[in-house]
Parts: sequence; structure tokens; C-alpha cells
Amino acid sequence: MNNIVNTAFLKIMLACVLFTLASNTMAAELYELRIQNSKKQIGYVVGDIFTRTIDLNVKAPYKLSSASIPAKGLQQKGIELRSVKATEKQTAKSTRYQLQLKYQIFTSGPTVRKLEIAKHPLIITHAGKSLKINIPQWKFRVSPLAVNGEVYIEQDMSPYRGPMLVETTHTKYLLGTFLILTLLATLGLIYINADLTWFPGMGGPFAMSYRKISSLPEAGNTEDSAVIQQATTSIHHAFNQTFGENVFATDIDLFVQKHPAFANIKQEISQFFKASNHVLFAVNASDKPHITVAALIQFCAQCRHCERNVA
Repeated sequence: MNNIVNTAFLKIMLACVLFTLASNTMAAELYELRIQNSKKQIGYVVGDIFTRTIDLNVKAPYKLSSASIPAKGLQQKGIELRSVKATEKQTAKSTRYQLQLKYQIFTSGPTVRKLEIAKHPLIITHAGKSLKINIPQWKFRVSPLAVNGEVYIEQDMSPYRGPMLVETTHTKYLLGTFLILTLLATLGLIYINADLTWFPGMGGPFAMSYRKISSLPEAGNTEDSAVIQQATTSIHHAFNQTFGENVFATDIDLFVQKHPAFANIKQEISQFFKASNHVLFAVNASDKPHITVAALIQFCAQCRHCERNVA
């Protein structure tokens, strides 16, 4: 007997649940409700005004009952409904209602107070049938105009406060400026010192010569005459390519006149031609060269800087 009663009771409960779900589903298909509250939930003081916007889209043939719209002047817990602006836009399938509810605060206290706008029912009707739609409550806080005593903000971890964001606009501008300067400085260093050939202005004759001299197998041996001669010849070839014809010691002034970027190292160019003459045309092959590979690499780097107009 008890099993029969329990089974019947479970069936009744299941039927009630299914009926409730079906009713909610049907009601949800009849309307669409959107609420836009003030973004600010804390820091209000007496006299402040804020607005709630209610967007209600009702499927035809249901209509919103005007009697259920909140009335201007409604007061609750020190909050007054200052104005109500209702608009209606009708289409063949639905009617959209927008309610702009403007509230004003008329209460305060010695400490922060929690207030709320109570939920309010809106009624939609058709052919004697009605359906209640609840506008949910909205909570916020009202602060006193003056604070008594010391305030420790870390002791008030209210969810209404939200994260206290740090103003970062100025920092972002500075960071962006520093990043741009860093990028320009990096590009400048690459342009001055790198051996790339694909970048405009970086594949000149002296850049090619510098790369060739630096990659010589015996470049570390500053006493190897053959390596020194090879490096010297490479630099002379760069001078000839830059000038457009062979350059001799007597042509240095003309070379500098034609390429003013090399004017700062005119004395070094003269010293190079003097030393190269000894390296390439010395009568006694056993004579020790008057220049080293390291010095030639350094001189070629100076010429490369001039070639790139960064000397």
C-alpha cells in the first residue's frame, strides 16, 4: 500500500515539475527582457541621479499593461522615481517597449549604506490572459557627504566596489615611446654594424670587403704576410669600386672631394695607402709588414661607416 502511495506521489510531483518547466518555456517564448543598470554601484551621495533602462520585447498579440509601469514619484527607502519615459515600437510579430526610469537619492547617513531598488512586476495581457514579468532588484551603496574619523579602505572588501584600477594611460604612452626608441636604436645599431647585404645601403664595397677580411681563415695571425696582402688588396678594390676607377695615393684629395663622407678619415686613408705601398711593392720580401690584419679590419670598418654615412 505504501509503495502505491509513494509511486502516486512521485508521479504528481513529476507532473508538477514538467508543468512548471513547460509554463516557463512558454512564458520565455512570449517576451525578451533586457535591463541596463548604472555601471556605478558605489560612491553615490544624497542628490545623485541614475537611470535604469528596461527593454521588453513582447510577442504579438500580447501587450504591456500601462497600469503595471512604475509611476513617477514612487518612493522607497529614500529613493524616488523622478521620471519615467516610455517608448513603444510595434511590428507585425512583436512590440518593443523601452522604459527609462530615472531615480534620485534622498537619503544619507554617517556611514556607507546599502540600498536597493525593489523588484517590480510588469504585466503583459491578451484576451483576458495575463503574465507577470519581474524586473529584478538592483543593489548599490550610498556614501556620506563627510566621513567621520579615519577610513581604512582595505577593511571594506565589498563586491560593490569592484577592482580599483590604476590609471595607466600615461604609462602606456611612455612605454610605447620607449619601445619605438628601442626599435629605432636597434635598427640603427644593425645598420651601423651588421654585415647584411639585403638592407638598403648595407651592401656597399667596403661592407663586402669587411666581411671578406673578417672571414679570412688566418685573420687572427697578424704576422702572415699573405693574409695581410690579401686584406690590403680587398680594401684597395673597395676604394676602386667606390671611386669608379683605380685610386692611387695622389687621388686621395679627389676621392674625398667626390665622397665627402670620407673626409673625417682622410688622414687614415693616407696612412693606409702609405702602408699598403710597402706591403704590396716592398723590394725585400723578408721585410716585416708595417700593418696588421687587426688594423686593416678596423680601418675597413671605419670606411664602412663612412660608406653608410654614420661616421
